[in-house]
Amino acid sequence: MDLELKDKVVIVTGGAKGIGAAIVRACAAEGAVPVIIDRDADAGGQLRNELRSQGGACGAVTVELSTPENCYRAVEQALKTFGRLDALVNNAGSGAAHPFDAVDDAAWETDLELKLFAAVRLTRAALPLLQASRGAVLNILALSA
Repeated sequence: MDLELKDKVVIVTGGAKGIGAAIVRACAAEGAVPVIIDRDADAGGQLRNELRSQGGACGAVTVELSTPENCYRAVEQALKTFGRLDALVNNAGSGAAHPFDAVDDAAWETDLELKLFAAVRLTRAALPLLQASRGAVLNILALSA
């Protein structure tokens, strides 16, 4: 399938494992340059090295997306490394599924910080670059049952 991603720089948050890693691999298979944004340095580095060993370009930025500064830093690092940005996939999430009535307010706040506020901050940081490249944003959100 040709998704017209050849040489496009695509940030994928939560890109080191699970759905994010699958998105990173799919982008690489299409000829894109995925940039893994994840708090797990080992998993992000392993996936980056895997894709590079297959001849593809790939970046990895290890960061906790819980602060506005870190969100902007992640986008800046991708720009510094690859010189452009063509797409942003906001996929980061805790992955913890709990029944609605079993989650306390602190857990909801932590989940919202990562799944909602980080996505907004990353999109704000990336927006000028995405406007310049006529790029796109994809938001992926899973909620607890």
